[in-house]
Parts: sequence; C-alpha cells; structure tokens
Amino acid sequence: MSLRVSKPEFNIREKLNELDRPVGTQGNSILQSNTIAESFNKIQAGRRNVIINGDMSISQRGTSTTGITGDTYGACDRWEVDLAGAGTWTMEQVGDAPYNTGFTHCTSLTCTTAVSTISSHIALRQKIEKGNIKGLMGGTSNAKPLTVSFWAKSNEPGKYYVLLYRARTGLSSSRISISYTIEQSEVWEFKTITFPPDTMNGYQTTDNATGLEIHFSLGMNQSSYGGAHEGHWSTNDVSAKGILNLAAATGNYWRVTGVQLEIGNEHTEFDHRLLPEELALCQRYFIKDTMTREGSGYGVVTGALDNIVGIQVDFPVTMRVTPSLSLLGTTYRTGGNSDAQRVTNTGFIWGRKQVGGGTFHGAAYATGGYQVDAEM
Repeated sequence: MSLRVSKPEFNIREKLNELDRPVGTQGNSILQSNTIAESFNKIQAGRRNVIINGDMSISQRGTSTTGITGDTYGACDRWEVDLAGAGTWTMEQVGDAPYNTGFTHCTSLTCTTAVSTISSHIALRQKIEKGNIKGLMGGTSNAKPLTVSFWAKSNEPGKYYVLLYRARTGLSSSRISISYTIEQSEVWEFKTITFPPDTMNGYQTTDNATGLEIHFSLGMNQSSYGGAHEGHWSTNDVSAKGILNLAAATGNYWRVTGVQLEIGNEHTEFDHRLLPEELALCQRYFIKDTMTREGSGYGVVTGALDNIVGIQVDFPVTMRVTPSLSLLGTTYRTGGNSDAQRVTNTGFIWGRKQVGGGTFHGAAYATGGYQVDAEM
C-alpha cells in the first residue's frame, strides 16, 4: 500500500523576502551591537536629561523679576540670569511654548534698558552638580560627547551661542562655544548642538560642587570674546564671534523651553518627568514653604548650655548643602531669645532658644513660612 502526500508549492525566494523586514537605520545599528552595554547605549534607555526643569514648569520663587542688572534667579527654578555690563532685564516664566510638543511654559528674558555695546555678557545658565555627570567621564580618554537640544524664540533673528564650562580642580575651567541661528522673528525653532568629548584633565572630584555649566548666550563683548570660533575645548576665553547683541534695543526678548542635555552625539525625544519628581529635583537647591506652623515644648538648661523649644521643620528632600534660611512671616514665642536654630541640609528648628541655666517651657507659632537656598 502506498501513500501520496501533496502540499502547496514552496517558493524559497518569497520566503527569504519575508525575512527582509524593515528595521530602519537604528534597528540595524542595534542588531550590529556586540554587547548588551552597547545596545543599551544605542537605544539611550533610562533617564537621559541632566538638565533640571528643562520644561520650565517649576517656578517656586515666582513668575517674574524686573530690574535685573546682575546674576539673578528670577523665575523658573534652576535657571539663573548671568549678567554683567549688558543693560537691565526682566526674567519671566511665560505660558508660551511650541505647539503640539507637550510644553506649556518657557523662560523669557526681555531687555528693559538697552546698551549699544555690551561691556561683558548676558546669558541664561544652569549649573550642574558633578555627581550628576559621572557618566560623561570628562577629563579622561574615555570622555563622551554631549548633545543639547532646545526650542528657542526671539524677535531678533541672528547668531547666538551655547557655551559649556567644566570646572577642573585647581585649574582653569575647560570651555567650549558653538553657535546656532534663529532664522525667523517670533517663531519657535528647534535647535540641536553636539559638543565633542572633553578629555582635558583635572576633573572636579566633589560630587555636590559645580561640575558643568551650560550658558545660552544672548550677547558678549566682541573685544573680549570676539575671537574666531573654534568649537573645541580649551582653557582660553570662549569665543562668540559675530554674536547678536540682544541688549541693543528695549523690548528685545529671547525665550527657551524643552532644554535637554544628554550624553551622546544624537538628541532624543525630550525626557518628560512627572511633576512631583521635577519639583523634588528643584527642591534640592531651593525651597519656598508658606505653611503656618505651631508647636510647644519643655526643657531644662544647665550651666552655659543652650536649649530650644519650638517647631521641628523637615525639608521635603535632602538639600545639596546646609542652606541659607530666610523666615518669611512672623514667629510668636513665649520668652527667651528666639530665632530659627540648628539649620542642616535636612531641616531646622523654628522657635525659642533659651540661653543659660534654668528650667523653662515655651511655645512657638509661625506664620508666613520660610525659604532656603542651596544653589551653587
């Protein structure tokens, strides 16, 4: 007895074509990776943005500061006006952002007193802790490139610069500047710049000190900073040849949002963090709390020792260093010398300090809140 088995024709060419699935350039790159670490780096997984508050959503100090003539944290957290000899400015958090990007706010700088020639500089900057850029491996032969991406808008099209400074222990900082151009007036434009690796030695070793600064320059004196643009790391003054002077006319403005600074030579989609997470990152450097508090206590003081009765205030996060403290309202107490006491990077005691010997009791009632500053 014989059996006959039949089956459809098998076209091996068609089957091979089915294997030719579109994977794109990056897909092919990942397939060619030799190690898991290499694949991980290519897809740039995990947290990528070393900038804090790059979407300009947090503004604990308030939304506007006017009359700025020097270095000032004036609106959005972590962003500081770096200003000398370049007129007078207003810094604001503004509800303006490029359409369909997920951003809702920007930082805006507006000139309110113009100067025809800048004697020094005007920029918006953020200082980054050394501990947050360990993966950059700066100052070694394995140093990696950095890419910044952002949205910018101004009423003055022209040439602007982004500058990086990396602190070096006991040595002059290494620095680099690269230009970009705003093409149209009052239109949001997306920009991206890649900086080469910084292999210069002398890497900052203190984790909570300034490890890197990024500056968005809006004008620099051309006698001091007008040398030929080189685009590589050096210890010489940064170059800003041909930069537009945004301080030349009252009403000139520049806006920015969606700032991302990441390790690598390509930009990726903006790393939107949860709002509570972004706030906690900002509070490592600055906290403003307007809550009313009250408390009481009892103590025994002997000899020349001091004791405190009052309210224990714990910060919502551990701050970078022991901060400077300002009381914003009124503190009511019962007797003794009183003030905020024992400030650390985790909190302070707000109440009554008894000086000298004796037994005492007391109470404290605080209104208006406090603010603490641990910026670099």
